[in-house]
Amino acid sequence: EVASLSRPIVFRADDHPMDNLIGGHLIVYWTSTLQHIEGIEFVNFGQQGRLGKYPLHFHFCYNAAGSVVKKNVVRESNQRCYVIHQSDKILIEDNISLDSFGHCYFLEDGVETNNVFRKNLGLGVKKSTRLLSGLSGREETDDEPSVFWISNPQNYFYGNIAAGSERFGYWIEARGAASTLNLKAFDNNEVHSTDTGFSPYPMFWYPYDVNIITNLKVYRNRVGLFLHNTVLLTFDHLVLADNAIPAWVLTADSIVFRNTKVIGRISEDVECPEVGIWLHPVKRGDKHTNFRERFRTDTYFSNLIGSTLENVEFSNWSGCYGAPQIQFFAHNHYSNDVYNNPHIFRNITFDVSDEEEEEDDTGMDTIVDNCPSSDFTIVEVQSDPTGTISPTHEPGFLISSDLVNIANGECRRFN
Repeated sequence: EVASLSRPIVFRADDHPMDNLIGGHLIVYWTSTLQHIEGIEFVNFGQQGRLGKYPLHFHFCYNAAGSVVKKNVVRESNQRCYVIHQSDKILIEDNISLDSFGHCYFLEDGVETNNVFRKNLGLGVKKSTRLLSGLSGREETDDEPSVFWISNPQNYFYGNIAAGSERFGYWIEARGAASTLNLKAFDNNEVHSTDTGFSPYPMFWYPYDVNIITNLKVYRNRVGLFLHNTVLLTFDHLVLADNAIPAWVLTADSIVFRNTKVIGRISEDVECPEVGIWLHPVKRGDKHTNFRERFRTDTYFSNLIGSTLENVEFSNWSGCYGAPQIQFFAHNHYSNDVYNNPHIFRNITFDVSDEEEEEDDTGMDTIVDNCPSSDFTIVEVQSDPTGTISPTHEPGFLISSDLVNIANGECRRFN
């Protein structure tokens, strides 16, 4: 990333004589007066381990419509970066953070709504060692830091870049009532150079309606998307590139990849991915009855299915022998009555070069026949114009014949 880190106004905190993790802090406290904070460079702000001491902090401002935080830089933060706490409708735009501890762009209590995060950049987020759990009265997770910590999905995210984190890029850690809410908007965002680019795990995010995440670019992460304990997410015009595991779906229902490009590696100096898209046959809503009791009715879960792949193109897989482009997996300890999640494939293009076609371990043969690591129940192939999945180009079904001991059993092909 290329960005200017200098600003005409600089707030630089002196080093603490006894503690190099204690710097300055700025708080906008309990006011309805509109704020406009623009063009400031904050250096050595934040006080790690002290509650409420952050570089830039809106605290209990409630309806702050019209307030703007724009074109600022937070550098060398000791604790978080841009914190919105019990404050709504703030515009956070064109800001930068570099070299910070803990979550960076942060919605503190999970009740903050209608804030707009637009074209912000976060680089180099590191794990905190002094957590605030004992002071805040809840479990804090800054030792698993994210560039964007989204505790309430009812906010807007446009054109942001998460560029480097020891854990997450975008982490939807919705708690309590927020775990059932929908995203307001999530469009044209990017994430790279993290452990996990985008995830709602480990909290449960069960939105009421389909959430459409558009134009997301995810590249050079260990795991691009880790979708666990969630439902009703549609990724449209998604790009996954140079990730060790581009997308991993684990007990998550009604996940859709539409108009998606999965690029194995941009150049040969990048290691091959382990897999393209990992899918799971277990239905989240059926795995534990307490999920139905806690979040929704049986009717809600009965309308959920597995994953849908529609207009998905795999490319740049040459030389990645042994890395399947789609693969199912399962955990044997689940009872057989939860291996019931149907999946839909529609217009998938695999990348297998002519020279490697006979020996390369990619494409549909791995999905169907490599049972020790590709386990699934039912896949409905609605269209296959290239004949990669079905030699006859006809719609049909692929079914695993053994649902109990599926990881060690034999699979048969049904077309």
